[in-house]
Amino acid sequence: MKRQGYIALLTALLLTISFSVSSGKSTSGAIRVSAHVLPVISKTISNTSSLIVITGEDIKRGYVEVRNATLVEVRTNSREGYLITIEQSALLFKEIWVSDGSRTIILTGRSGLFHQPYSNSRGIDRRSLSYRFVLPENIEAGTYPWPLLINASI
Repeated sequence: MKRQGYIALLTALLLTISFSVSSGKSTSGAIRVSAHVLPVISKTISNTSSLIVITGEDIKRGYVEVRNATLVEVRTNSREGYLITIEQSALLFKEIWVSDGSRTIILTGRSGLFHQPYSNSRGIDRRSLSYRFVLPENIEAGTYPWPLLINASI
């Protein structure tokens, strides 16, 4: 679609130049050009572990804490910021508390999202996410696959 727009603009300019040369008259004018930059995002999201370990003590306490478990690096030019979405791959937990160091959100269902405002640091935003997994009564001690899928989008 962009290419067709460029071709149309070049055709209009060539016709204008051709008209000026063939009529022998000198003409001048102004061309107004504007551009709209579409928002883009690139992201790197990595978990420091592919497993979550639940001990007997965790079960007695009622939750498991996992600090700095997900590293998120987002580059975007979107002035509106971006969204981080979190989804449980299996509905294991009653609640998941997600903290990015400055705030905590609580997920009570299978998925949730939170808005990250625009960062003026050249469009790069780095953050580390920590979690508190609130355990259901019927869970058993053991090692489980990492239960969350994390994504970032505009």
